[in-house]
Amino acid sequence: MASPTIERTLLNAEYKSRRENKLSLLHAPPGRRRVSSDETFETLRAEIAQISDILNLIEQGRLYHAVGLSARIRLMVCSGRPLPLLQLCAALIEEPLNVYVPPITTRNGPVLPLDGVSFALLASASPSSLAKNLADLDVWLASPASVVQGKNLSQKDLLAQIGNTIGAHFDRDADPSVDALRSLKRATPVGQAKPWIDYLCAVARTIVALAAQLLDARAKKKEL
Repeated sequence: MASPTIERTLLNAEYKSRRENKLSLLHAPPGRRRVSSDETFETLRAEIAQISDILNLIEQGRLYHAVGLSARIRLMVCSGRPLPLLQLCAALIEEPLNVYVPPITTRNGPVLPLDGVSFALLASASPSSLAKNLADLDVWLASPASVVQGKNLSQKDLLAQIGNTIGAHFDRDADPSVDALRSLKRATPVGQAKPWIDYLCAVARTIVALAAQLLDARAKKKEL
């Protein structure tokens, strides 16, 4: 039996290969133009700038900008043809999307219960005392994120639910899992904070760091 470290390495490589295979199989529909790599990376650069600005506004206490942040995160890592923007850029230059996470197994349940809602620990672009294990971003996105009113959601599911329900449009038929997340609050020295906004900001910071790594890697490859 392979060691956990070898299994993680193989799984990370598999997800990287999946992204590149999806990209290779894509063909533009009749009458449509394939967007160039330069245009794709310029879009990535613009998204980084927009997300960074939104994070600054949220840090200033303008929490209503979390709505816009959720939509940007959905575009970056949750939806897109053939891949979300961040994964597409990684596949275009055949680069990994490495994050650091707590141990991820199929047996791991979410942690930190909060009034019937629980969250799994987040991924980071750099190692920490809690997040030491190297994982592909898509491995983390598929991992357990939360249990809301008995409903299990992966990280990708949770981000998509927030983006679809809060970030995309006003929906009179709101998802109960998102309702539960929005209702949560925690005390801070300056008032009340909302864990779902903390979650989005943490994910956004990781996305910005990964995107910056991709832009740097592409620039170096173009110099060769």
